[in-house]
Amino acid sequence: MPVKYFVQRGRVALINQGPYAGKLCAIIDIIDQNRALVSGPLTGVPRQPISFKMMRLTRFLLPDTHPAISDKRLKLKWEKDNIRDQFAQTKAGSRLAAKSKKAKMTDFDRFKLYRIKQRMNKLINKKTERLCAAEKKKRKEARKPTKQATAKK
Repeated sequence: MPVKYFVQRGRVALINQGPYAGKLCAIIDIIDQNRALVSGPLTGVPRQPISFKMMRLTRFLLPDTHPAISDKRLKLKWEKDNIRDQFAQTKAGSRLAAKSKKAKMTDFDRFKLYRIKQRMNKLINKKTERLCAAEKKKRKEARKPTKQATAKK
């Protein structure tokens, strides 16, 4: 499978591991083939080197990002391009939001969800049984010989 996004300055990435897991950052500079200098001024990620194995590249790119850019300027570009809202609309962003929402659930919320899923599955199973029974009845009627066919013999 070909590479979808290239590692380049200004590329927005999602950190997968470590203390900043689940946060967005921008690649400021490429240190070597294994690490990059990143910063996430609005997400709380300080300027630091991070391994490429610890991040997932996104489709978003901040234009004109150079190694000497300050966090203040990076923050302005981030807000101008509305990166946080754009990322929230992607599959990865919605999955991350759902995961954090599920983690914040209380015991009672989990119980309510459990009961709702039970009810849903019960309704689905009943409907499936009805449809299967109707299909079986149709097949049985189709196999029965008609009175005209038996009279000809």
